[in-house]
Amino acid sequence: MRADAGRAFASFRKAGVRNTVLCFRFPGCYDDASLRALAPEKVTAVQWDVISGDAFATDADAVTAQELEGVRPGSPVVMHCTRSAAPVTDEAVRQVVPELRRHGYRFVKVSDLIRTAGTS
Repeated sequence: MRADAGRAFASFRKAGVRNTVLCFRFPGCYDDASLRALAPEKVTAVQWDVISGDAFATDADAVTAQELEGVRPGSPVVMHCTRSAAPVTDEAVRQVVPELRRHGYRFVKVSDLIRTAGTS
């Protein structure tokens, strides 16, 4: 885990990415040992509170319904970007985004969400 994160962040630095909040999303649960292992990489662990259900889903409407039911202000939503593992995600996003906007939600970067949470 630490080696994977280190390689990714080294790639960012090599590409010229500077002065950014480096975030790491665990693929599932984590514990104190996991957090200690990543500490030398100086990353912010980010979890989610809405699981879209898009992984291996075949029904975009069901994914959309699950997201809309679970989202709250400040909710990080986990979705997948690989067509082979999440073939209906693109269709679900096209449904979810306009609906959330209709309900007054706006989309922000995780770093902005973290910064806002730290000031409240």
